[in-house]
Amino acid sequence: MKKVLLTVAMFISLSASVSAQSPDEFNYQAVARDADGQPVVNRQISVLFSILDGTDPDDKLLLYQESQQVMSNDYGLFATEVGMGNTVLGDFATLDWSVPSLYLQVHIDLSGNQGFTLMGSSKILPIPIAYYALRAGNTSEDLDTDTTNELQMLAYDSNTHVISLSDGGSIDVSAW
Repeated sequence: MKKVLLTVAMFISLSASVSAQSPDEFNYQAVARDADGQPVVNRQISVLFSILDGTDPDDKLLLYQESQQVMSNDYGLFATEVGMGNTVLGDFATLDWSVPSLYLQVHIDLSGNQGFTLMGSSKILPIPIAYYALRAGNTSEDLDTDTTNELQMLAYDSNTHVISLSDGGSIDVSAW
């Protein structure tokens, strides 16, 4: 009996921890340009990413900041993943992605001496997969025809030592 309850408790704990995970990173790419607007090609540059809460447009709150060293290509293009750099402030894993007005602010340093220049900021927008997930989680209709994968309630009766499912089926665990 203790084994069954322990197994059920472990499954519930694992399910809760898996569903609470936040994204590990997101992709970012840009073209690095010098003061004359020319692409900075085949050069290592420093990038400072900041994530801001822009709920109050007059006073954006810094939630997270990281720095990275990236290499530009023959066209000045560099690509990286925000969330994988050296953390300066905050914790990427604990960011609240439900805030409707998060902004990504980008600074670059072409010289490598931490003389960052603000390149701009833009609102972090949801991607189509996020829209799909939002709708999928809020549907009340069963979109498949398989009757063997339906959600059910699991109940345990401590008097009879029976575990039962809401749509039928049970097991007597009194012998365990």
